[in-house]
Amino acid sequence: MTGPDKDLPLIVLADTSRRRAVAEVDEFDALSIQVGQKCEITADAAPGVVANGTIVEIEPRMNPKQRYAQRVGERKDTFSRRVWIDLDANADLPIGLPVDVLIEAN
Repeated sequence: MTGPDKDLPLIVLADTSRRRAVAEVDEFDALSIQVGQKCEITADAAPGVVANGTIVEIEPRMNPKQRYAQRVGERKDTFSRRVWIDLDANADLPIGLPVDVLIEAN
């Protein structure tokens, strides 16, 4: 059911011809990333599934950390830099799935 008083959209459209992952890189690693670096993407919900990708965009600005992995020892009072990763065509992960990204250091 929908109507003018509802907050949710009736339809959500997405272009799935190109899939991307978004990662927040901690301030201590933010200067060591570059466009073109290779990445491995995994998800707790899909054990054994490893998707590959490439960093295609790095935001130029640092921001207070907004996403948390809920892991022991995770720092919460830091800044991070957002990066966009194009996933390889064979990546079979659904849109919106929380993932972990491992960026290969140069």
